[in-house]
Amino acid sequence: MGQAPDTSSTIAEDTTDSPRSTFSLVNPVHEIADALPAEHIYIGDEAEDSAGEPTTVSRRYRFVNWVKGVQTELTFFEEGFLKVRQFRRGILCKDHILELRFLNLEPTTSRIVSWPFLWTALGLGGISAATALIASLAAPQYLIPASVLSGTGAIVTLLLFLYKSSESFSFYTASGVAEVLTLRSNLGCFRRCRKAVPMVTAAIRDAVAGSTLDQETYLRAETQAHYRLRETGVITRRACSTGISLILTKFG
Repeated sequence: MGQAPDTSSTIAEDTTDSPRSTFSLVNPVHEIADALPAEHIYIGDEAEDSAGEPTTVSRRYRFVNWVKGVQTELTFFEEGFLKVRQFRRGILCKDHILELRFLNLEPTTSRIVSWPFLWTALGLGGISAATALIASLAAPQYLIPASVLSGTGAIVTLLLFLYKSSESFSFYTASGVAEVLTLRSNLGCFRRCRKAVPMVTAAIRDAVAGSTLDQETYLRAETQAHYRLRETGVITRRACSTGISLILTKFG
C-alpha cells in the first residue's frame, strides 16, 4: 500500500471560489483529522471496489431551455454512471461523468418567480393600451409615441420576467454535500426538466442498492470521488475541501 498523503494539508486547500453549498465547518480541518485514528483518514490512491469505466448505455434524455439557450443531455449507464453534457447556444460548456452511488437521493428544489417584472409589464401594457385608445379618439398626437414607448417597455419587462423566473433541481454528494448537478428550467421546458428528475433519482437508487461497500470503505471511496470531481472542474477546490471535511467527521 502506498504512502498515505498529507490529508490535512490537502483538505485545508482553499481558493477565493464561492461554493453554493450553505454548509460550514465548526472545527478547523486539522483538528478533525488529528482527532481521528490514522487508519480512518487514509484516502490515498486506493483502488478499492473500483466501478471501472461505463460502457453500457441504458437511457438517454435531452431537454432544451430555449429562454437560456441551454441544451442538457443526460446519458445513463447500467454501471451506475451518469454522463452530463450541456451546450450553451451550440457551444459545449459541460461534459463530465458522475458516479451515482456517491450522490444524495433527494435533490433540492428552487423556484424563482420575478413578480416585479411581471407587474411592471402589466402596468406598462395597460398604459400603452389606454394611451392608444385615447389617441384613437382624436386626442393629441403626442400620445401615439407614448403608447409605443410604454408598449415597448411592457414587452422588454415581460421578457425579463420570463428570463428571471426559473425552477431548478440540484443534486449533491451523499456525505460531502457538494453540488454536482443542477437541472434548470424556464418557460417552455418546465415539464421536460421535471421529467428528468425522477430518472436521476431512480438511477441513484439503483446505484446505491448495487454497492457492496461497507461504511468506512464507502466514505474513503467518496473522498476519492470528490478529488476527481475537483480535477474535472465539476466542483471548486473550496467545495472539495468542505466536502472532504464533512466526510471525515463521519468516520467512527
